[in-house]
Amino acid sequence: MNQIMEQTVFPGYSTIDLSTNLNKLKFAEKDFELRLYSETRLRINSKVLNPAIGSGRLGTSAFYSWSFTQAVIAGGNSIHYNDFDIVWSSGLDKAFMTAYNKLSDMFKMVPKGDTLKAEFFGRTTSGIDARYKISLDKSPDYHPFYTFISKDILFDTEFAKSEIIFRPEDDPELSEAIVSMLLLMIMEPNVFVNIKVATGSETLTPGANFLNLDIYGFYDNDVLQEGRIADSHRIDGSSVWLETGAGDIFTREAFDSFRYDFKGILRYQDIMHFTGFDNHKGDSRYATMFDYVKAKIFGHFFTLGTFTDKSKLFDLRKDIGWYP
Repeated sequence: MNQIMEQTVFPGYSTIDLSTNLNKLKFAEKDFELRLYSETRLRINSKVLNPAIGSGRLGTSAFYSWSFTQAVIAGGNSIHYNDFDIVWSSGLDKAFMTAYNKLSDMFKMVPKGDTLKAEFFGRTTSGIDARYKISLDKSPDYHPFYTFISKDILFDTEFAKSEIIFRPEDDPELSEAIVSMLLLMIMEPNVFVNIKVATGSETLTPGANFLNLDIYGFYDNDVLQEGRIADSHRIDGSSVWLETGAGDIFTREAFDSFRYDFKGILRYQDIMHFTGFDNHKGDSRYATMFDYVKAKIFGHFFTLGTFTDKSKLFDLRKDIGWYP
């Protein structure tokens, strides 16, 4: 079984490329032998596999591997294809827009003149530690009770900055901030975001927590108290969603409604392979997959008219290969 899995992901040469051989079965009723390194031979028959696809018993990932492999996408530089273009056009675009709209509705509740600061952290095995920002080079204090996963392990991306400050009342700036946040969380799903009130008014207090989130959901302040993090190393600040008076806006009920609507828009299986995505077109303009996905999503919002030639995303990476 280990050999089958290894050869499926990294076959080495075309005669034992399972995906390529499976692709051939779509056009005729025939079979072939899968030869393993150990000389074990497995016979695979299209009469068995084709009905499995038709009934949905063959998973989506396997189907994509079958339909879009090295034999189909010319000029590819990866043996195993996990194509962003396919996933984006197969529903991720709609999910991204839904998440974008939910965040936009929430941020537009902020009074005019107030600003928000989104700070990005890496999750530890013991909770959210305020010291472990995505731009941190090393763990400040290693503790044996939990592991700080350094950014070399936790992230595929090197970050130079860890925060975005934006004005929700400025529509272009708000759009750029939301897309930047969602892009970063999609490409690095181990990111946790704490959004505080940066400058406030009579309604919102500077330093208060407006929102805690990751790509999968919204969280109240309880998430900041989970795990074995020392109190001095936790993210501080009270929640803004504590109003209880008649006609109040920032109520617990309002927050719970937003949280319910955001939950499940993006699921683990939607993005679990993002770090393995391949730029199948071999486009030299994009040095990294982050650049490729960034350009695709920016183009989507440009087509919608949300972005213009003057739009610029908040890119926190150390090495930025594609602007804006």
